[in-house]
Amino acid sequence: MARADQDTAAAAPSASATAAPSASATAASKAADPAPVAVPPSLQILLDRAKDIWALIAGELDVAADPATLFEIDLNDEQAVRAEAQRLSFIIEGAKAAASDVADAGPTSDAGAKRVQPAANKRAGVKPGHGQSVDAGPADAAAPEEATDAEAPVDEQYWQARLSVDEARYAFLKLSAARRAGILAEHHRRQQAASDHDRQLAEAARKAREAAEERQRSLEAARRASSEGKRRVEREKARLLGLINSDSELNQVLLKEQEALATRADVRLAWERRVDELLAQLAAGSRDAQDVATIYAELTASLQQSSARLSAALNAFSNHLSRLQTIGDDPLSALDLKADLSDVKKLRHELEQQHAEIAALERNIVAQRAATLVREVRSLNEQRLRLLARLPDAQHEQLVGFGRTGRNQAKRELGKVLSVLRYHLAASVEWVRRFRWNGLGSKQRMNLVFQALKALALVMLYVWWYRRADSWLAAWGAREGSTAQGRPGSAAIAFLRRIRRPLEWLLLLLGLRVALPTDLAQLEFELITIISWWIFGESLVVNVIDALFARRRYRTARSAALSQLRLRSLHLVGRLVVVFGLTLSITVMLVGRGTIYTWAVRLGYFAVCPVVLLLIHWYRPHVLEHFNRRKEAGGVAGWIANHSNGWQSYATATIGAGVLTYHWAASRIENYAGRFDLVRRLLAYWFRREVSKHSDADDTHATAPLNPLPRKQLESLRPDRYASVPVPCEADKSLAELVRLVDQPNGGVYALIGERGSGKSTLLRRLADTPHATMVSCGRDGVAGLVRRIGAALELPEDTNGERLGKALAARGDKTVIVLDDAHHLIRPTIGGLDAFDTLLHIARQSSVGGCTWVVAIDSAIWNFLRGARGSKPMFDEIRSIPHWSEESISALLRRRCDDAAVEPNFDRLITELPGHADDIDRMEALARVETNYYRLLWDYSAGNPGIALHFWRQSLGIDDAGKHAVKLFAPPSLSDLEALPDSALFVLRAVLQVEQATVEDIVAATMLPAESVRDALRYALGRGYIEALGRYFRIEWGWLRAIASFLKRRHLLFDSGT
Repeated sequence: MARADQDTAAAAPSASATAAPSASATAASKAADPAPVAVPPSLQILLDRAKDIWALIAGELDVAADPATLFEIDLNDEQAVRAEAQRLSFIIEGAKAAASDVADAGPTSDAGAKRVQPAANKRAGVKPGHGQSVDAGPADAAAPEEATDAEAPVDEQYWQARLSVDEARYAFLKLSAARRAGILAEHHRRQQAASDHDRQLAEAARKAREAAEERQRSLEAARRASSEGKRRVEREKARLLGLINSDSELNQVLLKEQEALATRADVRLAWERRVDELLAQLAAGSRDAQDVATIYAELTASLQQSSARLSAALNAFSNHLSRLQTIGDDPLSALDLKADLSDVKKLRHELEQQHAEIAALERNIVAQRAATLVREVRSLNEQRLRLLARLPDAQHEQLVGFGRTGRNQAKRELGKVLSVLRYHLAASVEWVRRFRWNGLGSKQRMNLVFQALKALALVMLYVWWYRRADSWLAAWGAREGSTAQGRPGSAAIAFLRRIRRPLEWLLLLLGLRVALPTDLAQLEFELITIISWWIFGESLVVNVIDALFARRRYRTARSAALSQLRLRSLHLVGRLVVVFGLTLSITVMLVGRGTIYTWAVRLGYFAVCPVVLLLIHWYRPHVLEHFNRRKEAGGVAGWIANHSNGWQSYATATIGAGVLTYHWAASRIENYAGRFDLVRRLLAYWFRREVSKHSDADDTHATAPLNPLPRKQLESLRPDRYASVPVPCEADKSLAELVRLVDQPNGGVYALIGERGSGKSTLLRRLADTPHATMVSCGRDGVAGLVRRIGAALELPEDTNGERLGKALAARGDKTVIVLDDAHHLIRPTIGGLDAFDTLLHIARQSSVGGCTWVVAIDSAIWNFLRGARGSKPMFDEIRSIPHWSEESISALLRRRCDDAAVEPNFDRLITELPGHADDIDRMEALARVETNYYRLLWDYSAGNPGIALHFWRQSLGIDDAGKHAVKLFAPPSLSDLEALPDSALFVLRAVLQVEQATVEDIVAATMLPAESVRDALRYALGRGYIEALGRYFRIEWGWLRAIASFLKRRHLLFDSGT
């Protein structure tokens, strides 16, 4: 064990210093440049033993050392290992507790070396019976009280060294058995490799010695040869033996160089340790920036030496330099000799084999030396950069500035970049040169073919898509654009077509990166990937921004020119960003954030100035033209227009660009805020207020009467007209839920709740298009009429009654779906008014047992009455309601209806803020804002009801004197008359609203008012336009539906329906 301790005395203390710091080491680290102190041999043995154990764990133990000598137990005995680990754990924890007690007690007054009492182990919990060794001191509590040698104070350094050995042993023993076995096996492998290396050295020396002796004999034989032919043969043998001798000597040199390369990592690890310790001491305050400058100078010198070695190694690696002597041609082949040449041929063959082996070894060592030095240079440069940020400010600025020191440092960093690139280029060439298909095993061949096929499949998929994508997207966009729901879809397709090229390239690169093996993630591929990502990413971002700005519903010649200029400007800025971004990325990858990186950042700020000036020069004519057209407006626009000549035009153009940017940002913020309903309603209120003020002013154009629309167009815009092509809206979710319910087996009875005009009938028609569905509308003829209509639709006998209908539907099984519209016609808000509806539910439940499915639509105005009278859950299996439509859905519906009716709405009469000097673009922008605001106003007033929105949209349209379909501000009904109505009239209006198509008798039964009072109320309501008569039935007029419903809710005569 002592021999092993002495052999490992020179081992680096980095592992132990990091994982098991001692008090002495801590004290030594606080002293700057301490003077050498003689260490007692016994203490040195303990320190070296701890270092060796940490080196064993790190896989760096000297191959001459035996791990078994570092421990006091048999490492193959698992029971002994566990017991020793537990014993060491008690000792270490006890030592920590004792040290904590001493620290709490305060500093001692000893002037000499500090001493510790081994008896502290007793207080620390080192108990007998746990494998305590004699080193831990006696554990007997009944020891004699007089002082003994075991209780004498121990030198603190020796104590800490002993404790560091215990900590190192415990760190190894607490590892899992598999981990310990792996560490020991790795050390044994390193020992075997060292033994093989020594054997190879001995074999090369033997060959050199034997070749030299044999050469001397051949030369002597040549001198004694009896003929010239034999003399030449012996001389050739001597020459070949001399080459064998020189090759063997070179082989020895190469093996020693290979061994020396294995120790080159110590340089890198030593500097990493020094920098870590320095930064830790700097953080603790025991070192300052001047110490950093000193270490930085030493590190820079070491880095320059390594860079010089790397340059020489790269020259040998790139230029294929070799120290081998050439064999040369056979001089005996051209001679007609009678002598025996078999020995010469055998010797030449042996030399050629040895020559090839040594050449391969030399090439491997050259490549290994270059790779090792590249790693060393990069590691030392990383440590240099860690210190660079901690240097004094003046020295730091000199190194990263543009002065001589900074330029020299930039040259050195550039040299490192070129060295790294040279190495990887040479390594790639060497890999290609050495690649041999026949030299690969079957598994390697299969893996290589598989990886190549994956990459080829991705490339073929990309080519296949590339050739077809444009035509497919064009056809898809045309198909989407021809439908009502095509507006959002066609816009998205157009957006995709503008950005797809760079996006496809990025997806291909991403796919190749994922598909190819991870061992290809070398510097060459990383550089290619970074460059590709920056180039195609810039193109994608530019195209996305350009496509977002290009989404306008109108185009002019000036806007087309601005679009081209915008795209050119985006490409200019994007390429500038790519240049500097690539420079910074590659610099960080190759040499870190040093001088070149700092130069690139600082030059980037300077490069912004000429680019900004160039952009101002490009946009100056357009900006000044914009404000020249607004010269009469005064203010900022007038000032800019008056200073648009000469050199000052650049300054005014810059200010004008800032003003336009401000207006653009304000409009974007307004659009974003417009996503919230509250903001939209406030904007709708503000728009109505502005338009009303404009109409009240003396403006004959805005208040000129309009001619009504033709009857055909009015019919096309009717709220109760069924649309052949539905508009995507919020009701689609309810439809999807109903389809899911209908598709379930075992039948059921489901309710669909929605107010009048919300789209119940349209949704039911779409549901009726599903297989096995039959739609029937509930009329005013009660259950008997409904049964007849269902029977006729299903081709049942004419005498089918309710009982037979239920049985017939049950017999059909789960393939029958009855879609019933206007089921609220069977409900009357009176005593006994639910009998007809109860009969319907009885038929539905009877048939649903056999698998028939019913979907029943009920108006929300009567739903509260039904729910309160019967309860919702016992009546229906599931209840779905139609939500209010969004502003976008209402706008899409109005535009679609206008397209169907061949109406092109003109909003000129509603423009309020357009000045007289406005141009075409201003006018188009104002029209677009007015159109959006007016649709928002209709959405707000209708509360998302498409029927009410359509009614007021139809009321807003008319034909002006020019024959255009002009839009005027609709007049909402006034509630002042409703406020003056008596309660009896309000009860009548509520009954008409709930029953929808009510007769006088229905209203009398619902209100329990005299018939004469009901007729008077109906006569007044008809005269005021509150209701409309459909023969003997009455219902609320579309224009008053929202106003009356809101008024009744405010008077607590009607409640919001819920599910």
